[in-house]
Amino acid sequence: MVDQQVISPGVDQSVFHPGDREQSRREVGISPEETVLLYLANNLRDNHSKDFTTIEQALSLIAIGTAKKVTLLVIGMEGESRCEGRVTVRSVAYQSDPAIVATYYQSADIFLHAAHAENFPYTIIAALCCRVPVIATAVGGIPELITDGFNGLLVAPRDSTGMAARGIELLKDHHLRQLISQRARTEARWKYDLNRQTNEYLKL
Repeated sequence: MVDQQVISPGVDQSVFHPGDREQSRREVGISPEETVLLYLANNLRDNHSKDFTTIEQALSLIAIGTAKKVTLLVIGMEGESRCEGRVTVRSVAYQSDPAIVATYYQSADIFLHAAHAENFPYTIIAALCCRVPVIATAVGGIPELITDGFNGLLVAPRDSTGMAARGIELLKDHHLRQLISQRARTEARWKYDLNRQTNEYLKL
C-alpha cells in the first residue's frame, strides 16, 4: 500500500490578504455604502461548469430579503453592466494583474461561487486569504475547502433559494459574518501559504 499525502496549493499572501475595504472600493470605483457580492469566472459564457444562473437568481432574492441595493461584481464577464430594481450586475473584464484582482476581493462583502462541477478552486482560496466570507455550492473539491458554518457556508448545487438564504443570513448578522471571515483567514493563513506548499514538496 502506497502512503498518500495531500499538499494544499499555496497562494501568494503578500498579494491576497485582508485590506482596507473603503480604500479598496475607492480604487475600483465602488461606493462605500454599496452591498457588494463578488463572483469570478473567466470566459463565463463558454464555461459550462459554472452556474451563473443560480447566482443571478440568488441575487434577486438577497435584494428582496435584505431590502438593500445589491451590486454583483462579475470578473471575467464581458458586456454592459445592468441594473434592475435593487440589483446591479457590474461586468468586469478579465484581470491579469493579481494585485487588481485582490483589490476586488478586498472590496467585497461576500464571495459567491456556484458551479455544476469543480476542482479545488483557487478563487475560493483567494477569498479565504482575503478574509471574505464565502458561500459556495458543495461540488467537487469545494467541501474540502469549506467546512459549512465554520469558515464558510455551503449549499446544494443549483439551490438559488438556499444560496440567497445564506447570503441574507450573513448580511443581516454582522457578528456571524465577522466570525466566519476571521476563521477563514486564520486557517487559510497557514494552510494555503505558498512557502508551506514549497516546503511540503521538498520534504516529499
